[in-house]
Amino acid sequence: MCSTIKAIALFATLLFGVGTSVAQEAQPAPSGRVFKDGEIVIKTEVSRSERATTVRIEPTFIEFSEQAKTSLFLTAAFIYAGDSPASAKLITLSFYSKSPTCKFPETIDFKLVLLIDGERATINAKPENIKKGRGGATSFSEIEGDICNESLTAYLPQKVFVKFAKAKEIKVRFGSMSFQLKENNLEALRNLAGLMVSSSATPNTPAPTPAG
Repeated sequence: MCSTIKAIALFATLLFGVGTSVAQEAQPAPSGRVFKDGEIVIKTEVSRSERATTVRIEPTFIEFSEQAKTSLFLTAAFIYAGDSPASAKLITLSFYSKSPTCKFPETIDFKLVLLIDGERATINAKPENIKKGRGGATSFSEIEGDICNESLTAYLPQKVFVKFAKAKEIKVRFGSMSFQLKENNLEALRNLAGLMVSSSATPNTPAPTPAG
């Protein structure tokens, strides 16, 4: 129970309230504005003279079936201090699912397998790896009525994420899940990676949409 609560809090903190409720093409924002699939949002917060900027992509759908009551989408984000997006060490890649059955890993020690243009990359879900900046993953599932709400967040080192985002084909496996990312997913990830390695992801940039 404790690990589940921590996981939920971590998801909310990193993704600024992106929940598991879904729509087919867009996600309502707290401000009332509707975000497009995979739209980039930038939010800067200042605390005790320290500035931290979060750059994220809004949910981009991998699968959706109203009839089957299933949906699967991803989000991604990185946080950096100061003025340089390149200083981001770990990037979060999160998968969210709603389904009549639970399919995500139930243990804290599992593997997330990414096939990046045919090349295998394995992320081990070990908390110590996350703390050391080596990547890692966390997962949780929760039954609500006849629907299972699930989340899995992977923490990717910058080098791995940039390679991931540049790929032409990505297949993902974890738990009993196996799927391939679609072009809209890949495009959103490329856009996020492009901001991370350039100086454009700053609070003064007019192109991306600021949160709130």
